[in-house]
Amino acid sequence: MHYVGEEPRYWGDAVKETQWRVPIEAGFGEAGNDRFYWWVTVRRANTAPGSGQLDLALSPPSDTRTFYWSE
Repeated sequence: MHYVGEEPRYWGDAVKETQWRVPIEAGFGEAGNDRFYWWVTVRRANTAPGSGQLDLALSPPSDTRTFYWSE
């Protein structure tokens, strides 16, 4: 997640691996100070209550972490 002005922008992906490369489409150059926030939630696959919604959580979100994206 990052902020554009005061507006939060969310993005993410469902992965099974222990690492993930952030795609450039996530918002490089858009975030205030290129600061991004991330956290992990374990979810049960194919349990979303509706189209465009997230699968049901099996864990609470992890602590929120921050990184700065630079070239």
